[in-house]
Amino acid sequence: MVSVQQMHRQAGRSRFIALSLMGITALASWHLSVVTSASFVTGSSGSSILSRRLAAGAVLPVLLGAQEALAMPRVTDRDVYINNRKLALVPIFKQGMDYLEKKGIDERMAAFAPKMYRKMTLYAGLFSQTEQPDATVKRLLADSEVFKTAIDKGSKEDAVAAFEQFRTHVPKGVGYFDLKVPSTYEAPPP
Repeated sequence: MVSVQQMHRQAGRSRFIALSLMGITALASWHLSVVTSASFVTGSSGSSILSRRLAAGAVLPVLLGAQEALAMPRVTDRDVYINNRKLALVPIFKQGMDYLEKKGIDERMAAFAPKMYRKMTLYAGLFSQTEQPDATVKRLLADSEVFKTAIDKGSKEDAVAAFEQFRTHVPKGVGYFDLKVPSTYEAPPP
């Protein structure tokens, strides 16, 4: 499954490659025009034809949508990977839920909700047994959407219930956590 962060990273790489190619093309055409003439005046017609070909060649991959090969990151120890992601993401859930339960939905929670929603979708993606989203991931993503909708509506009770639904749908095992029991989402003491 491709996460949102990976899609943004891939789009950023594609843009970087396209801009790099256009920059190299511009530099090459400028260099050719400087080499062929003693001044900054355009060189002979042969030079301008070459410049047009270079510019067309640089734009072609952008128009055809050339992209990098998409490779799903493979891990050798899935449990360690899930545990590390849990240590990074679940404290953000705890922070958001503590604030939601104490203060309700205000400007600060409304500003924090998109971050929490993104982290929920990232956490959901950990539980697919294949590269494609399976039923567990789809259910967790749907729970994340319900949470986001409840926050947008301003319903504290619905948001708390939606997060609890998300939490209970997380498969038992390494990824499971309970916000009331810190040992389920914090690293053990040294």
